[in-house]
Formats: sequence, C-alpha cells, structure tokens
Amino acid sequence: MKSLLLALAALAAGANLANAGVLFSDLGTGGSVYSAGSGAIVQGISGDNIAQARPFTVSGSGLFDVTQFDLGVVKDTSGVGTFYLNTFTASIWTDSSNQPGTELGSWTLSANEPNGSCCLLATQTGIAGVTLTGGTEYFMVLAPVNQNDGSKIEWENDSVGQNSALLGSLNGGAWVHDSTGTGAAFDVLGDAAVPEPASIMLLATGLAGLLAMVRRKSRPSN
Repeated sequence: MKSLLLALAALAAGANLANAGVLFSDLGTGGSVYSAGSGAIVQGISGDNIAQARPFTVSGSGLFDVTQFDLGVVKDTSGVGTFYLNTFTASIWTDSSNQPGTELGSWTLSANEPNGSCCLLATQTGIAGVTLTGGTEYFMVLAPVNQNDGSKIEWENDSVGQNSALLGSLNGGAWVHDSTGTGAAFDVLGDAAVPEPASIMLLATGLAGLLAMVRRKSRPSN
C-alpha cells in the first residue's frame, strides 16, 4: 500500500518516467549530418506540385511534448536564369493505415543550404501543443507553402543508412507509397509531457481519499 501511495504522489506532482530529449533522429554527425546528393524533391511548380512524407517512430514510453525539429533540406539552385523560392511547410501527422492521417501542427521554414553541399539544417523551435506517444508511428510531411508558389527544395537522404517508407503526393492528390529506401534526414526533439492541472487535481483527490481509507483501516477496533 505504501508503494501505491508513493506512486500516486509522484503522478500528482507531474512526474513522468519516460525519457525526454531526442524522440527520433536519423541525422549523422560532423560533416555528414545528411547525404549531400540528390534528395527527395518538394516543389510548388504549376502542374507538378510535389509533397513528401516520411514515417518516424517516437522512442521511449509515455507522452512527449514536441519542442523542436531539424530538417536536412537544401535549396535548388539549378537551371540558368531560374529562381526557385526556398520556402516550404513542415508538418507532423498521425499515422492512418501507413499514411498521413490527422495533422497535429504545421510550420513554414526556409532551406538555406545550396544543393550539393552540407550541413545547414532548417530548424523549428518554440513548438507548443503537439504531444506524441512513445512507441507510436507518426509522419513528417514537407510540402510547398502554396501549390503554385514557384518553390523547389530537396529533402536530403540520411547519412546513417536507416531505411524508410517513401511516400509522395502529386498536385495535392492521394499519398502514394513509392518504395522503401534510404530515409530522409531529420530529427524530432521533445520533453516529457506534464499532466494537465485538472488531471493533477483528480490524482491528488484520489490520493487523499485513499490515504483516509488507509488511516481508517489502521485504527484499532474497540
């Protein structure tokens, strides 16, 4: 009984024994954070709009609040006299039958590393309101900000040899499972989620009731 009381007290204080920090990563280190070659195209070109989706599984157990993610993306500088915008959206989705299901959050970023080089990352910080479950699969999705905005970037392959399902969408259509191959380079960071105040109050109330019951049972009978 004492052990149960201690466990409830820890929960009431908002403790979470799940590991926090890196929820997912297939980024390398040093000068090989990602593979500086031909990556997956994400573009907003009229009639040829392309979005890319890659699954990832959250490590650890419990609930995590996403705080940051980093993407190995480069801007396309190819073509004589051609200028492509380097903006794009990155979003996190639930998994629904092995494809993106419900969007949990979306952000607009820029790719600043020229294609063929390494190793700047596009980083999003200050994320709030996106909670993921350890051991569960989600999707990172990269897409043009607008379908015909004239953007073109490349989502570089990871440099550590992790394989992944490769999904693409053309002109806003259905997701197509292209193949399974080298994963795209990115990571997702987070902290162990703290219970909502209402949940803490409910746990504290239950703890107080349980403690009162133990005290009654421990009183000597007349």
